[in-house]
Amino acid sequence: MIVILKHEARQEQIDRLKQFLLGMGLRIDESKGENSTILGLVGDTTRVDADLISSLDAVEAVRRVQEPYKKANRKFHPQDTMVDCGGVTIGHGLFQIIAGPCSVESEEQMVTVAKAVKAAGATLLRGGAFKPRTSPYAFQGLHEDGLKLLLKAKEATGLPVVTEIMDASHLPLFDDVDVIQVGARNMQNFELLKVLGKTHKPILLKRGLANTIQEWLMSAEYIMAGGNDQVILCERGIRTYETATRNTLDLSCIPVLREKTHLPILVDPSHATGVARLVKPMAMAATAAGADGLMIEVHNDPKHALCDGAQSLTPDEFADVVRRVRGIRAVVEEEKEENPMEELRLTRPTEAMSGEISAYRQAMLDAGSEMDGCGPLSRMADPAEWIAFCKTLDEGTNVPERWVPATQFVCLRGEKIVGMIQVRRELNDFLREYAGHIGYSVRPDERQQGIATWMLHNVLTYCREIGLKRVMVACEPWNVGSRRTILRNGGVYEKTVHEDGENIDLEHYWISLT
Repeated sequence: MIVILKHEARQEQIDRLKQFLLGMGLRIDESKGENSTILGLVGDTTRVDADLISSLDAVEAVRRVQEPYKKANRKFHPQDTMVDCGGVTIGHGLFQIIAGPCSVESEEQMVTVAKAVKAAGATLLRGGAFKPRTSPYAFQGLHEDGLKLLLKAKEATGLPVVTEIMDASHLPLFDDVDVIQVGARNMQNFELLKVLGKTHKPILLKRGLANTIQEWLMSAEYIMAGGNDQVILCERGIRTYETATRNTLDLSCIPVLREKTHLPILVDPSHATGVARLVKPMAMAATAAGADGLMIEVHNDPKHALCDGAQSLTPDEFADVVRRVRGIRAVVEEEKEENPMEELRLTRPTEAMSGEISAYRQAMLDAGSEMDGCGPLSRMADPAEWIAFCKTLDEGTNVPERWVPATQFVCLRGEKIVGMIQVRRELNDFLREYAGHIGYSVRPDERQQGIATWMLHNVLTYCREIGLKRVMVACEPWNVGSRRTILRNGGVYEKTVHEDGENIDLEHYWISLT
C-alpha cells in the first residue's frame, strides 16, 4: 500500500500519520520525489482502512499495491534511481558501458585491455577474479590475486571496476571494488543478498538462468530490504528451448522493467549470445530498446582466453560497437527531444479543456506527482474553479493573499494536455527566496521526451514580451532531469537554499532574457 501526501501537508500532520501507521505494526518507506512524497507501507496492510487514511488532512490518496516487491517498485518510488559507481553515474538517461575480459589472467592482459576499452569509450572496467564454472575442471579464476591485478588496471586507467562475488566470506576482499556483481547463478542466493544489503556499495544483479522478472525483482528486494538501494539490474539472457545461441536475450524485459521498477537496467549481450559476431547487433538492439547501459566482454587475444573467448570481442571490434551504439543513442535522444515537439503548443486553459484538465490532474495524483506549475490544481477537483482562479491571477487584480499575478499555460499535443507551466510575473518574498518565476510539470506518461525543455524554451519568449529581463527557476538537487531542462535553456547556477516548510533543498538558477 502507498499513501500519497498532499503537497501542502504540514510536518506535524505527517508525523502524526506516521505514528498512527507505526502503531499498527507497519514499516514505512518514505520516498520524496520530484513532485510528491509517498509513504510505502510494508506489512499486513489488510487491516488498514484505506478510506479512513484517505480522509486525513495530510493525505492526497491511498493506493493498494499487489506486487510483493515494494522498495524496487516504481509505484513506491516514481523517480528513476541513479547509482554512483565510483564517480560514474548509471540511470535516468545516463548511459554507461562496462567492458573488459571475462577473467583476470595477468597484469599485462588487464592493463592492456583496460587502456584499450577506455580509449574506445568504456566508462567502467569488468574482470572476473572468482569464476563460477559449470565444470569443476575449468579455470576458476585467480581469486584474491586476480582482484589485486584488477585494481592495478584501475590504477593505470582510472576506470571504476566491476567484479563478481561468489561467497559472503569474500566480502572483505572487495573493499576497493566499485561495483560488486552478483552472477546469474547466485541471483537467488538469498543469504548472500542479505549480506550485500548491509553494504553501501553498488550491486550489479544479473538475471538468473531461467528466472522470471518478478523473481529477479524479488532478489533486488532482498538487497534493498537490508538498506542498500544502490542496485543495478543486468539482463544476460535466459535459458529457453532455443540452442542456436548460448542463451536467449530477452529484450522485452527492458520496457517491462521500465514500467515496474525505478532501478537502472543494463544488458550483457556477450553472455546472452555466446558468439562474438552477435554481440554488436544485440548491443545495438538493447540500446534502441532503452537500456541504461551495456556490459561487454573484451579480450586482447580471444582465441587464447582462459574463459569465454568465443564471445569476447577484440579491442578494435569493441571500438566499432561503441561507435554504432553512440549513433543509436544520438537518434534515440533526438527522437525524445525533438520529434514530439512538432505537435506541441502552449495556450491558456479554457472551459473546453475541462475534461482534459481533470484527466491531467488525476494522472498526476495517481502517480503521486506534485503539480508544479499548476497553481492550486491539486486541491481543486472542479476544473471550472481552477480556470477561474487562473484568470484572476492572469488579470492581476484582486489577487489572493500570498499569490502574485501569473500566467498559466497548458501544453497540448492535439487535444491532450501533456504538461503545464506557470509564469509568475513578479516575485513576493517566498518566490524570491525559494520557488522563482516559473514552475512546470509533465504528465507521467509523457515524461523523458523533452517536453519540459520545450515548454520552458517557449515560455521564455513570453517572459521577454512582458518585459522581464531575467527569470529565476528552482529545482531540487537530486532532480537531474529538471536541472538538465534549466541548463539547456541557459540557466546559470546561483546558490542552494533550504526551505523549512517542506524540508527540502532548492537549487537556484537564473536565465538571462537580454
